Amino acid sequence: MSLPFGVALAALFAIVMIRVNVTYWIGRGAVAGLAHTRLGTSLERPKAARAKALIQRWGPYAVVLSFLTIGLQTAINLAAGAARMPLRRYLPAAVAGSIIWALLYATIGLAALEAWLAVAAASPLGAAVAVAAVAGLVTWIVVFRGLGPEPNQRIQWSEFYSWIGERPGLTTALPELADGEFYYQSLGEGRYRSTIHAQGAWNPHEQHMAPASGIMADALVRHEPRDDVRLARISYEILGLIPGGGFQVTTSTLRPGRTIELIQAELSAGGRVAIRAAAWRMITSDTSAVAAVEDEPMPAPDECKPWDGASVWPGGYIRSLEMRIAEDHRPGSGKVWIRTSHPLTNQRDSSDVARLMGLVDTANGIAARVPPGENSYIFPNVDLQIHMYRAPAGEWLGLDNKVSFGADGIGLTSTVLHDAAGPFGRAEQILTLRKS
Repeated sequence: MSLPFGVALAALFAIVMIRVNVTYWIGRGAVAGLAHTRLGTSLERPKAARAKALIQRWGPYAVVLSFLTIGLQTAINLAAGAARMPLRRYLPAAVAGSIIWALLYATIGLAALEAWLAVAAASPLGAAVAVAAVAGLVTWIVVFRGLGPEPNQRIQWSEFYSWIGERPGLTTALPELADGEFYYQSLGEGRYRSTIHAQGAWNPHEQHMAPASGIMADALVRHEPRDDVRLARISYEILGLIPGGGFQVTTSTLRPGRTIELIQAELSAGGRVAIRAAAWRMITSDTSAVAAVEDEPMPAPDECKPWDGASVWPGGYIRSLEMRIAEDHRPGSGKVWIRTSHPLTNQRDSSDVARLMGLVDTANGIAARVPPGENSYIFPNVDLQIHMYRAPAGEWLGLDNKVSFGADGIGLTSTVLHDAAGPFGRAEQILTLRKS
């Protein structure tokens, strides 16, 4: 019994669309489930990160071509899901490929399949060569086209740094990273090497500002320590791209004093200062008789629901976090608790203040006014200002923030900072807004 052509075409299209989408989501779900395991961590290491970037860019072509192959279609759609290829790229490719597949099978497909099986039976070697040729074509599109002179994903986001008037380190080579379940390997004398867990959200070559600010806070805490003072304000100026791999942190005293002193830390790599931080350290005394806080407390972490920040932002740092989100979260305003199981360094001896400071910069991404990515806006912060009226403690950092975008390309992320005991300070991040 034969079906009308239109009915057969629609049925074949529906069958293959359902099958490839199930395959895609199996791949995506498997990687999400492994995100916080050792195997999941290995998927974010440099070689895997580069392969993921290439698949995300050139994968749609491979997805379409996979419908013309036998044996590769499932593997390629599974890889597209595992690489978290954006749906805006994957779905058009899947639709186009499904239409091609349905047309072929509704017309010459069955006859062609019978002929192919006959050829394979008569000449298994010839059939194997044909399959290898198609596989080679797909591999060339997915991988080697990504090595050509056309702009790659790294350069696509280089506009992110145009506010400093330069385009530093535009290279396809990924940095040499340390390996371990911590953010930084201490190499002694203020030298460090970052791991994949410090990787930035915008490209695989950089560090995220959050752990970088944490290692600088750690250096400030250790600089000529005194028991009668504490850090009250840290002002970070981001001077350009924060390279992954090896770097050095140096500290100095800008303004010595008995009750108030100004100290500084600089993070340098490749002969360039990437971040400069100035911190006021103030003498402490008993003012409990007049202590009062006007900032409102947040719902506790156990009153909030889990949130997968990696579903919004890429990169090893975001994947290293546990996040919980409060109710009434919306673009431009939200409350999120974050913590990490990774210590700042392999020495595992950083203070609570340093570790929590290493999470604060996350605030600029927890309630973005617009989704990150292409055909939207990028909104990097060029600074991070932290004021603390109480010394924080514990493992959880609460971020109660609001994001404002001006009409002239400048924005501001304002955050009340919390630990388990309640509010302890505020953070401000000035933003430069650019169309992506």
